Amino acid sequence: MFCNTLYNIDSSNNTLVFSTMTLTIPVGYYSAAELIDYINTQCLANPTFNGPPSPPASPCIQIVGTEIQWRIGNTNTLLPCSAYSIFCLDPTQNYTGNFWSSLFMACPWALALNSPSLVGNLRFVNAVPNQISAPFFVHHIQSSHGEIESSETSVALQWSSPLSHANLQQLCVTITDPYNSRELTEIGQWSCLLEIITFE
Repeated sequence: MFCNTLYNIDSSNNTLVFSTMTLTIPVGYYSAAELIDYINTQCLANPTFNGPPSPPASPCIQIVGTEIQWRIGNTNTLLPCSAYSIFCLDPTQNYTGNFWSSLFMACPWALALNSPSLVGNLRFVNAVPNQISAPFFVHHIQSSHGEIESSETSVALQWSSPLSHANLQQLCVTITDPYNSRELTEIGQWSCLLEIITFE
């Protein structure tokens, strides 16, 4: 059981770099409207961004249907930065004036538990060292953000390596983002009951 407080904005996608200012979005979970509102408020309150001779229109970012309209003015240029990924922008281009983009706001899909002691060398994909490939438990998240997610599912582990006293002494279970190895410390209350039966 844990509270679904997983982030969709973190240190990997929370920076907007303009020629006139840099905006760092606090990590957390945002709806599309909340994210757009925060960016507009911060940009238009900054005199270096919203200054003469040609300040941008207000709001400078607006949701129109399923797309995002940007109006940042001719004196502000959006430079390649980490937030390009959530706005589906070309990482090789600068943007100025008026332009359009999409918005991709990730939602947590599943919680996976993994332990090197239990899955051996299959924990990592060689091409992507931080990507978990063999969790011993996967639970699909169905609750909304901020709600309690509970699970009573029992799972029999499928061993990929022989167990011994040595690797059981190193048993460690953590909840980690598989793409950037960030430990999900925002999941403050959760429990895991692991029963190990040995045979002589």
